[in-house]
Amino acid sequence: MYVRTFVNFIARGEAKTWQSFRPCSAKTSKPSCDRQIFKRDEVPGPDQVKVLVSNDIDTEMVKFWAKIDSGFKSLRQPEVCANAGCIRGKYETGRIKPYEAFYGIPFAEPPVGKLRLENPVPYSGWKGYWDASYPRDDCYQRNYYLPGKPVSGSEDCLYLNVYRPNTWSSDKKLPVMVYIHGGSFASFSSHPRYFGPEYFMDNGEVILVTLNYRLGFLGFLCSEDGAVKGNFGLKDQQLALEWVAKNIASVGGDANAITLSGQSAGGASTQLHMLNSKSQGLFHQSIIMSGNGIAPFVYPIDFASQFREAAKNVGLDDWKTASSYSLANQLKKVDALKLVFAVDQTYAFNVTPPVPVRPCVEGHWDGAFLTEDPRKMWAEGRFKHKPILTGVTSDEELINALIVVNETILQQFNAKLHDLLPIQIDFPPRHLNSVLKFYLNGQDYIDDSNKGQYLKSPYTILKYTTETDLNLGVSHIDDLMFLFTMPPLFPVFDPDSPEGRMSDVYVRTFVNFIARGEAKTWRSFRPCTVKTSKPSCDRQIFKRDEVPGPDQVKVLVSNDIDTEMMKLWTEIDDALYIE
Repeated sequence: MYVRTFVNFIARGEAKTWQSFRPCSAKTSKPSCDRQIFKRDEVPGPDQVKVLVSNDIDTEMVKFWAKIDSGFKSLRQPEVCANAGCIRGKYETGRIKPYEAFYGIPFAEPPVGKLRLENPVPYSGWKGYWDASYPRDDCYQRNYYLPGKPVSGSEDCLYLNVYRPNTWSSDKKLPVMVYIHGGSFASFSSHPRYFGPEYFMDNGEVILVTLNYRLGFLGFLCSEDGAVKGNFGLKDQQLALEWVAKNIASVGGDANAITLSGQSAGGASTQLHMLNSKSQGLFHQSIIMSGNGIAPFVYPIDFASQFREAAKNVGLDDWKTASSYSLANQLKKVDALKLVFAVDQTYAFNVTPPVPVRPCVEGHWDGAFLTEDPRKMWAEGRFKHKPILTGVTSDEELINALIVVNETILQQFNAKLHDLLPIQIDFPPRHLNSVLKFYLNGQDYIDDSNKGQYLKSPYTILKYTTETDLNLGVSHIDDLMFLFTMPPLFPVFDPDSPEGRMSDVYVRTFVNFIARGEAKTWRSFRPCTVKTSKPSCDRQIFKRDEVPGPDQVKVLVSNDIDTEMMKLWTEIDDALYIE
C-alpha cells in the first residue's frame, strides 16, 4: 500500500489517495492542509492496515518552533545572488523594526597605484559569498565639519550599502532610493554612523542604497588638459548607479523605480547626473536637497592653477616647470595623506571657501563626465526631464555661524571681511557693497546688531560643531537628522518624541515621492509648474513648535518669498554667468 502510494506519485505526478482528500494548495494550507496517515492496528483483522485523513495541527508547537527558527534566521544572515555575485549580509535589530543590511559591496576596483587619479574601473568580481556584514572604510578625507577635523578612511573605499526592510516580499519589488552624501566634495561618507537607514526601514516601503565616492583632490583634482581628467568622484557615483541598475532586482528592488537623491554636494551631484547622457538612463526621478548643480559653489575655477598648487603643497619640487603629465605620474606615487592634507591649503580662513574642490568642465575625451558649463546646459533644457522633489532649510548659511559665535574668530574675520566674505558666499568682490547693504545694514563688520538670527531649533549641527548648546536656527544639514540616524552629530529620536513624529512625517513625504512620483501633501497644495513658479510656487514647511502639545509637529504651506533677496542674487548670478 505504501509503495503503491509512492509509485502513483512517481508515475502520474499525484499521490494515491485512499480516502476523500483535499490536495494541499495556497488556499487549503492555512493553518494546515490534509495529510494521509498510514496506520497498522495492533489487533489482527481485515482493517488492521488503515489510511486515515487529518488536518489537525498542534498550533502551540508550531508557534514554539517558529520562534526558535526566527532565532536561527539571525544566525544564518540574509543572502542574495546578484549579477555581480553572491552576497551575505547581516540582520539588524533596527529602532522599531528589524531590517537586512548588505554593507560594503564593491562596485569598482580600489583606485590605488596606477588607478589613482584615473576613471573608476568596474570591480572584477569574487568567488563564493562576499562578506557584506560590516561597513568598509570612508574615502580618504579630513572632515572639516566635525570637532577636531578628524582624518579617516583609505583609498580602497569604493563600496556601497544596500538596506532592505525585513517585510520585503520576493513577489513584489520595492522602489529604490539611492542617496549621495554631501560634505563639500571633501568630507563624510556612506557609513551608517552618518547615514543610518533606521527611519526609512521603520517605514518599510523602500530599499535604500548609500554609496562612497572619492573626495578632495583624490576625487576632484583636474589639470584641464587630460593629464588628470577630473570628476573622479562623480564618475564613481555613476559606476555605483550602474551597479544598482544591474543588480538591485536581485535584492528585491525595482530597477524601473530608482530615485537618485542627495544633499548639499550630493544634491549638486544629483543634478549633474541629470545633465549626463549616460547617467540619465540609470534613474527615474530626483530628490535635490540644499544644493544644486548650477549653484555658485559648482561654478568653474582656474583648475590648472589649483592642480599645480596641489603639486606644490604635496612637496613636488618641479611643480611650476614640469609638464602636467609628469606631475600626474608623480602624484600617483606620493603618500595619499599628503593629497588629503593639501586641501587645507585651499582655505583662506577657517572653512572658507565652504567648497574647496569642485567638478570641472572636461575635454571631449573618453569617459568625460561633464564637457560643458552645467548652467548653459540647464538653461537650454538639454537634459531628460524627470520629476524632482527639492527643498532647503530655513537658515542654510548658519553652517558658517561658528564665525559669529566665537569672539576671537569673529574679530579675525571682521579684520579681513572685504576679502573673505566674497569667498565664503561665492560672489565677485565688486558686488560687496550690495551684499553688505542687504545683509549687514551697510556695515563692513559683523556684530550683535546684524547677526539677524533667533533661537528656533532644539537640535542643530551648530550644537556639535561649536560644542555648545547654542541654537540660532535650522542650519544646513539639520534636516538630515529626520531622515537618517547620525549618532556622531544628532541623537536617535524616540518614536513618540516630537522629533520622532517629525521624522515620521518627513520620511513619509519622501517615501510617497519615491514610491508614487509625487510628494505627500499634508495641506492643500499647488504643485510647482511653469505657470505657478512665478514669483514662487507653493512649498511645504515642516515645523516643530517649542510649546509641547498635540500640534507640536506642523506642516504649513507657503509661497512667500523675499523678493529683494531674490533680486540681489539674480543680478549677481546673471553677472557671474556672463563672466
